[in-house]
Amino acid sequence: MRTQCVRGRTLGKPRVIPNLLLKINGKLGGVNWRIP
Repeated sequence: MRTQCVRGRTLGKPRVIPNLLLKINGKLGGVNWRIP
């Protein structure tokens, strides 16, 4: 089981949540980018 901890003040920065979600999605085997 993997966990991710983030400080509350860090979540206030505009680019933190999208970058965090991309990282989690990649580690779970998801596809972040697809080139047609």
